[in-house]
Amino acid sequence: MYNTATVKGGKLRPVLLCGKISYKCEKSLRMVGVEPVRIPSFHKLSVPVSEHPDMLFFPKGDGALLTFSEYSAENPAFFSRLEALGVKVSLTNHAVFPGYPRDIGLNALSLSGVLFARLDSVCREILDMHTEKVNVRQGYTRCSVCVLSQSHVITADPGLAKALDNFCKVLLIRPGYIELPGYDYGFIGGAALPLPGNSVGFCGNVLSHPDGDRILCFAEHAGVQAVCLSDEPLYDSGGGILTYVSASASSCLGCFSATS
Repeated sequence: MYNTATVKGGKLRPVLLCGKISYKCEKSLRMVGVEPVRIPSFHKLSVPVSEHPDMLFFPKGDGALLTFSEYSAENPAFFSRLEALGVKVSLTNHAVFPGYPRDIGLNALSLSGVLFARLDSVCREILDMHTEKVNVRQGYTRCSVCVLSQSHVITADPGLAKALDNFCKVLLIRPGYIELPGYDYGFIGGAALPLPGNSVGFCGNVLSHPDGDRILCFAEHAGVQAVCLSDEPLYDSGGGILTYVSASASSCLGCFSATS
């Protein structure tokens, strides 16, 4: 189940990850062609999710990332390094505070150009990017959905499954069975991250979930390779964001980290 293939040309691509991701997953990520970049925490978020990419960044359609201006101001060295890599970042002044729903300004899902989010809480910049929007009750929308492809997704939220079913094929799994210290359980979207090629990585062993076999079969049906990045129980690390960098900046990857 472990994939040791590298991307064409042998160049690693940086993926923004939770600072608490396990060493086993980090090692596996390098084997599948990405360079793990641990992001700094943000004091305005609750501690268990203060380093989660799906709470701190929204991938825009042009390859740029949207983040909170206050988060950027707190971590100038980190964002300077992103800029040096050619990663484009834009800022929002959207107010954010610990606890739901004041922490979900960037936690929205864009699928085939359609925005799925709790529209009264998502930041204005994200709303303005989309002409078609679907209001959902689940504010942690992106956390709750594992996107295998633009036509195949996985969620444990029945309301989201119903909304998404109008746009793509949905696998509804049982809630729980995904670790997230500080909470009763985590979400399947937070336990998954995109990889180069037609692959999706999972933080831990998918088969530790009672619907693990169904998840693997659904991924196979979608034509997506599911990669278990470790033998640990499945856990929510806030997903990950595979970035797009300029060729001239690729030499910076070897020394890049959130804490250096």
